[in-house]
Amino acid sequence: VWLGALVLVQSALVQTALGQSELFHEQVGYAYDLQRFTPAEYAGHAQNLATVQDRRGIVYVANRSGLLEYDSATWRRLRMPNGEGAFSLALSDSGVVYVGGKGEIGYLAPDSVGVMRVVSLMDQVPEDKRNFLYVWGVHETSRGVYFHTGNRILRWDGRAFLTWESGVGCESRASKQRHQEPGNRKAKVHVQFNPGRW
Repeated sequence: VWLGALVLVQSALVQTALGQSELFHEQVGYAYDLQRFTPAEYAGHAQNLATVQDRRGIVYVANRSGLLEYDSATWRRLRMPNGEGAFSLALSDSGVVYVGGKGEIGYLAPDSVGVMRVVSLMDQVPEDKRNFLYVWGVHETSRGVYFHTGNRILRWDGRAFLTWESGVGCESRASKQRHQEPGNRKAKVHVQFNPGRW
């Protein structure tokens, strides 16, 4: 979402984060509730780059000012460990929310009192591979969680990181499409990644 407002679509057939179930069985199809939020309402930057909804129904938004959390009633900003913005999100099959940011890789976990926090994985990244600026994409596969930066891909298998240098920019497909201008006739480059080689 590149506009100055964030729009969330919530299905009325899904249980809300507050535990209230609103089923509209008389209606045909799905009922949606559209909500528009301004940066002032969610207390963040106008630029929102990714969204996920966890199994509890909580919505997380990657925002240039950090990671935003919305529980259907209130907004809260989760500080990234390095104090920078969040750029990409993924929900794993096991329910873990992974986040990529400006010079940061991490995941969400509850603290000692149950409040969700971003836990950094940067101390697990090999020291000579920490020199990336933005994490443009996060994707889970059967081999682990992949974090896509402008110059490398990092794979977290739950124990350690493996990294691959690209030699070319490896922004996510969505990022490339977002930055491509209509009518741009430059040659398109398709990069396919097979673990271990480009």
